[in-house]
Amino acid sequence: MFKVTLKPVFVTLAMLLFFSLGKNLRADIFITEIADPNNDVSARFVELYNNGTEAVDLSTGWALQRWTNANTDPQSPVALTGTIAAGGFYIVCNNGTEFSSVYGFDADQDIGGGGPADSNGDDNIALLDASGAVHDMFGVPGEDGSGTGHEFEDGRAERKETVTAASATWVEAEWNIDNDSGGGDGPQDAPAGFDPGAWIGAPVTTTTVSFASSSASVAEDAGTYDLVVTISNPDANTATTADVVLTSGDAADIDNYTTQTVTFPAGSSDNQTVVITITDDSEVEGDETLIFELQNVSGGDNASTAAPYQFNLTINDNDFADVPDIVINEIMQNPSAVADDQGEWFELFNASDSDVDINGWAIKDDGSDSHTIDNGGSLIISAGGYLVLGINGDIATNGGVNVDYVYSGITLGNSDDEIVLIYSDGFTEVDRVNYDNGATFPDPNGASMELNNPANDNNDGTNWAEATSAFGDGDFGTPGSQNSTFVSAMNKTGLPVLREFQLYPNFPNPFNPSTAIRYQLSTFSKVELSIYNNLGQKVITLVQGNEKRGMHTAQWNGLDANGQAVSSGVYYAVLRAGSQRQAQKMILMK
Repeated sequence: MFKVTLKPVFVTLAMLLFFSLGKNLRADIFITEIADPNNDVSARFVELYNNGTEAVDLSTGWALQRWTNANTDPQSPVALTGTIAAGGFYIVCNNGTEFSSVYGFDADQDIGGGGPADSNGDDNIALLDASGAVHDMFGVPGEDGSGTGHEFEDGRAERKETVTAASATWVEAEWNIDNDSGGGDGPQDAPAGFDPGAWIGAPVTTTTVSFASSSASVAEDAGTYDLVVTISNPDANTATTADVVLTSGDAADIDNYTTQTVTFPAGSSDNQTVVITITDDSEVEGDETLIFELQNVSGGDNASTAAPYQFNLTINDNDFADVPDIVINEIMQNPSAVADDQGEWFELFNASDSDVDINGWAIKDDGSDSHTIDNGGSLIISAGGYLVLGINGDIATNGGVNVDYVYSGITLGNSDDEIVLIYSDGFTEVDRVNYDNGATFPDPNGASMELNNPANDNNDGTNWAEATSAFGDGDFGTPGSQNSTFVSAMNKTGLPVLREFQLYPNFPNPFNPSTAIRYQLSTFSKVELSIYNNLGQKVITLVQGNEKRGMHTAQWNGLDANGQAVSSGVYYAVLRAGSQRQAQKMILMK
C-alpha cells in the first residue's frame, strides 16, 4: 500500500518538474528585433535571442508566422532550420545576398520575400514553438499596425533590455519602436540604424574580434593583400587568438592558403595582419570572390567574434578573352502592333572585319533574366552584318519582324532594363546597354530605339534615337539593316572614322580630391588604366577589361587599392591597350 500510495505522487511531481523545466527552456527564446529599413526593403530581418544556457535545435518544429495588416487569418508558418546557441542569436532575413552586403555577415536563414521576415511595419509576427503554439508574439492578430504601438514602418521594433522571457501575447511596454510616423527616433536607415546579432539586453562579451572591413577587391597582379583583423576590449592578462579560415573559393588563387592563426598579445589593441599572396596566372577565369571567416576565437575575456566576421576578397582577373566587336545596335522593347510578349526584339551589329559565330554566347540582364544561345549549330553574324534576336520567330504574329534567332527567358522592360551580351566563356562581357526610362535614352512606344552609329558608345543614351522608318505591321524600326537614324562618319572600309588610341590630360589638374581621366579607343580593346606614384609603384587599377571603341571616362578619388587616401604629390595615369601605351602626369594637391 505504501508503494501504491507514493507512486502517483512521484509520477505527478516528476511530470510537474518536466513541464516546469520545459516551460523555462521554451521561454528562453524570444524575438529581440524586427527590421524594416527605410532605405532598403531587401534588408529586412527578424532577430531571435536565446537567453538560456543550452543551445536549441529550431528545426524540431519551431517556426515564424505572420498576420498581414488587419487579417485575422495568418499566413502559413515558415519553418526554422538551424540551431540557436546559448546566449546567441538567430537571424532570419528576406534576402540573404542583400543582408550580407548591407550588414557584413550572413544571416542564419533566408526565407525570401512575402513572409514573416519581409514585413513593412504594420504586420503581426509570432514565434511558434515545436508544438505549433504561439511562443512569443509581436503585435495583435487582426489589428493593422498603422498608427498603433506596434507600427515599425520604415524603422524597427527592438525588445527592451529588461525583458528576459517570451510572451505569447503582445505587451507594448516590452518594446522600443522607431517608425516614419513619429515613433521613437523616426525612420531608420540600414545598416547604421540596426544591429543584427546584438541586443541591448544581452550580456556584454568583453573581448571581440572582427575583420576591419567586410569586403575588398584586388588586382590579380597586385602580389599581396593585407587582410586586417581587429580586437575590441582586449584582456589585460590573457592573449586572444583567432583562426582566419578560407571557407569558399579556390585556394590556388591565393598560393594554396587554407588557415592562419592571429594572436593579440594580452592588453594589446594593435591590429593583426594576414598577408594573402595573390597568384597571378594566365588563365581567363573572370573575377573570383573568396570568403574568409574568423573561427575558433579563444582567450581574452570570454572572447568571441563580432561583425564583420566574414570577409569577401574579389580578385579582378587580368587575363581576358580576345572577343570580337559585336554591338547592340537596335532595341524594340515596347511594340505597338502586337503585344510585348510577341513582338520584342533587338539587333546586333558585327563591327569587326571577320564573321563571328555567337552560338554558345549568352544574353542576360542585371536581374534574373538569362538565356544561353543554342542554335543547334553555328549562328553567324557576317562582318559588317546584322542579326536580329527576338522573343517570337513567327512573322505573322510578331509584328512583321524577320527574326534570325528566337530566345526565351528574356523580357525587355518598357521603362528601364539592361541587355548584356556574354562571350562563350560564360563571364566576359562583350557589350551592354542600360536604358533608363527616357532620362537620356529615348522611350518610344511602337518604335525601336536606334544607335546612331555602331562606332559610338551604345551605353550613352544621347547616342540613341527613335526609329523613323515603318516596317511589318506598322511599327517603326529597321531590323536587320542600317538604322533610319544612322549618322554617317565612315571611311572607305565601311568602319567608323575615329581618332587613334589617345589618353587625354586629366581634369582638373592639379586636383583635390578627385579628377576625371578621359581616353579614346579606335578599336575594341583589352584595356588597363592604372595610377602610379613618382617611384613607379602601382597605386590602384581603375579600369581592367574589354572595352568598346569610342570615348571613355574614369574617375580617380585619390585612394589606393586598399581604400586609403594617398598623400599630395605627382602621380601618373598609364593607359595600356594591346601593345599601345600612353601616360599623363597628374598633381594631387591637398
